[in-house]
Amino acid sequence: MLRAVLFDLDGTLLETDFDELMPSYLQLVSERFVAWVDPDSFIQQLLASTQKAMECRDPNLTVLEAFSRDFFPKVGLDREYLGVFYDFYRNQFKALGKNARRREGSHEALQIALGRGCKVVIATNPLFPEVAIRERLAWAGLDEVPFDLITAGENMHFCKPYAEYYWEIAELIGCAPGECLMVGNDPVFDLAAGKVGMKTFLLGDGPHPQADYWGDMGDLCRLLAEADEYKLEVSPY
Repeated sequence: MLRAVLFDLDGTLLETDFDELMPSYLQLVSERFVAWVDPDSFIQQLLASTQKAMECRDPNLTVLEAFSRDFFPKVGLDREYLGVFYDFYRNQFKALGKNARRREGSHEALQIALGRGCKVVIATNPLFPEVAIRERLAWAGLDEVPFDLITAGENMHFCKPYAEYYWEIAELIGCAPGECLMVGNDPVFDLAAGKVGMKTFLLGDGPHPQADYWGDMGDLCRLLAEADEYKLEVSPY
């Protein structure tokens, strides 16, 4: 029985991949801390601590906690300066989205999943606080969608492509992995959901040996609309 559909964000619901915005993002956020930290040192440590948080597999630490424990001592700041990041995401961050675009067909896919009564999850790598991810959903005009879960730095303890990330999502939404479909465009990060028993849909030209289904958003919409009420029975495109 299909009970939940998980959607990646970059390159999936958003046409714009955040990697393309990274130089501008790093410049903007470093400017907010320029009074306390040299910009080059700030950027270097931000990237290093983000990587460390992504690789952390301590179930007692959220991703945001893992980042903060590594980042702030190394730039000589107290963790109360996390509030500067939050203020940045509430204000200056939106300037990066002026040219961002929603992938064609993504809103329709979300509505079909919701119409089926499925739980709908934003399964993006939780390297940002929720306020930043919600802002990026606004870039795609999807901020009003009633998501059941948005994976973010505050609520997740693991990142893609680790299996624990997908196990944690299933636990948080109360679904067995076999009742979930993961939709994404990255064969490494998104198809890792298959390791825990989730079905996978790869956006892009197929076939792919690790994907259960593949195609564009139109193919996904047809899959969700035509799938049997209790299980996915539509053949891969």
